[in-house]
Amino acid sequence: MDKSFTSINHERIIDKNINECIGICKGILSDNEFNEDEKKFLLDWIKSHNLVNHTIVKNVYLALNDKDKSLEDLKNILLTFTGGIAPSNEVRSMSSSLPIEKDLLSIEFKNKIFCLTGKFGSAIGNRKVIEDIIVDKGGICKDTVTHDLNYLVIGEFASDDWIHSTSGRKIEKAMNYRANSSNLKIISEEQLLKFL
Repeated sequence: MDKSFTSINHERIIDKNINECIGICKGILSDNEFNEDEKKFLLDWIKSHNLVNHTIVKNVYLALNDKDKSLEDLKNILLTFTGGIAPSNEVRSMSSSLPIEKDLLSIEFKNKIFCLTGKFGSAIGNRKVIEDIIVDKGGICKDTVTHDLNYLVIGEFASDDWIHSTSGRKIEKAMNYRANSSNLKIISEEQLLKFL
């Protein structure tokens, strides 16, 4: 069998499994509760679907295995993974906030490379307006995630173009770069707006 076909088929199965995992997590959270049985089910499901080391799911799996995490902590991690609850029926899905830098103290703009992904809902304007502001502050905007990227900015709302309901390939690629000692920071629209 053609290796490229096998690789593409494997990637599609992984993508389908990640989408199912997001759906399962949303279902688990639908009653606003998280218990030991749900934790055990989710751990077993992630293992049986070979997602333990996948960039998007790995942090969830590690958290579920962390004996120091309370069920409330785990519930909050699942909320960040799934994007939480959409604010209205007009928004289909929120972006995952799981990969976002937690303690961002500043954002440098001069000669720094930015990439934006997702839908932006700020009062300042849409993605193009935000890109223009970044450029006015001395930053450089690119359309793709590369090794020299300094900031991936995730819009508040998930994009219908993303491969998963709460994240896309840019986020996945940036998480891989960051895990391999890149200086890349993954930040939210909200964090960026504080420094504009």
